[in-house]
Amino acid sequence: MSTLNLPDGIMERALMPDLVINDFSGGKNTRVPGNRIADNELQDIFNMEYTPTGGLRSRKGRAKYNTTAIGSAGKITGIFPCKYANGTRKFVVSEGTGLYVDDGAGVFSAIQTGLTSGKYVQMAMLGNLAVFVNGAESPKKYNGTTVSALGGSPPADPTMICSHRNHLFAAGASANPFLISASAVNNPEDWTTANDSWNGYCGYQDGDPPIGMISFMDTFLYVFKRQAIWRIIGSTGNSSSANVFTPERVASLTGSVSQFSIVPVGSDVFFFDIEGVKSLADTERAAGIEYPNLTFKIQDDINNLNQSKFSQFYAANHKQKSQYWLCVANAGQANNNRVIVLDYALRTPGPMGILFPAVTIFDHPMSAIALIEETTGADQLYGGDVSGFLWKLDTDDADGTADYSKWFKTKAFDLGDPARYKNFKYLFARVKQEGSYNLSINWSMDLDNTGGGAYTMSLALLAGAVFDTAVFDTATFDSGVPAKKRILLPAYGRANGQNIAFQFINSNKNQPFEIIELVLTAEPRGYRAFN
Repeated sequence: MSTLNLPDGIMERALMPDLVINDFSGGKNTRVPGNRIADNELQDIFNMEYTPTGGLRSRKGRAKYNTTAIGSAGKITGIFPCKYANGTRKFVVSEGTGLYVDDGAGVFSAIQTGLTSGKYVQMAMLGNLAVFVNGAESPKKYNGTTVSALGGSPPADPTMICSHRNHLFAAGASANPFLISASAVNNPEDWTTANDSWNGYCGYQDGDPPIGMISFMDTFLYVFKRQAIWRIIGSTGNSSSANVFTPERVASLTGSVSQFSIVPVGSDVFFFDIEGVKSLADTERAAGIEYPNLTFKIQDDINNLNQSKFSQFYAANHKQKSQYWLCVANAGQANNNRVIVLDYALRTPGPMGILFPAVTIFDHPMSAIALIEETTGADQLYGGDVSGFLWKLDTDDADGTADYSKWFKTKAFDLGDPARYKNFKYLFARVKQEGSYNLSINWSMDLDNTGGGAYTMSLALLAGAVFDTAVFDTATFDSGVPAKKRILLPAYGRANGQNIAFQFINSNKNQPFEIIELVLTAEPRGYRAFN
């Protein structure tokens, strides 16, 4: 191996064009080496989220909601907003063997005990009744005051329930897990066929029973299996006319492995298939040719999930931020310990015309999650842990009182000339000023093979700096206004090679940071020939 240098005088020392990165909306991509991903993609990201303009900001933290553990201080298996026709709201959670209602201030009282321990619970509302099922007991109804057995003759122990077109649908009963049943119109306690109820199948005893159901815009009822997706059409939802339902297959060889991952997202539905997160709209559009995987770029992370715990993966749509949150368990973990977050407002084109959301990873250990409309009308994301506590998510800048690490690693930039060696001169980082603390910046050369360097950036809010007189790389121009910091790379480590990657890190609570723009300058050197 030898180095071939261009003769002096052929602009060898002229600076290459600056690389400006102010958009990271390509998200994490580990499918290809770090020097081959797009400039707006990342090699790694953890506890960071994307701003609406494609910048990067450390995620918000979580705050404990209840100070005393619910029930037996075990796993939260469901979080339910019960909203009644008269405007009454109840906040109910399931834990252990019971159902518990909030007093509005984080104190939970039992409204149902004696349920089978550890079963995940689902809830649906029809009229003035909230109906709960867990796959072990008969359905329970809650009128906002008391819990009792659902009347009529509903399926004995369904695992799933859904309100659709003024009917209550149930499926997954142990006596016939393939059967899907619908109540009479506006009456969850009437399940007789003579009164507009219905019983039917989506693929009769095909070995693939329903996993979950979702009513989409009250137009179609989608039924997910592990290896198929069906929709049920029909019904006026009116008791004065005939209500006829017709199942039809939407897709084969794809489906959901977790009923709690199936969540409406705008005009679409996201769900978790064994291959990763998928879109119902993309699946229908693919027409059985290939089913796009929205987490294709992070397949290594998907492959590292605990497959034996797929059924407990739990999702919610964080509407305010256009984010789909999926709580998952990594390999070797008995409980959910990570959240895969898809920012569906930031999408980049991929194969087959698919738009891939920007993906990131959070470390919230939540067994259940839900977006709750509070009495103020504002939506709040809640998560439940395995110790009987609820947490307000996406709030504050600490995880309770604990620190948490947040970082991202950029592409290995080669400035459009992968073979040429460069002297990387300066990194300009435009950051949002949020406090008087430090941000660590590390860099590595040639895909981590030839060393690098480190720099500690002060984010101190320096008052009184004047735009035309302040020192450029040591002061901010105005409190709260983004400032540009200049790093002379060779002064803090090795900065010569074919490519360079940067990692930004902060590991302390109450120390958020936001990266708005990076500018990289370099001086070209020679080429290396391989013998």
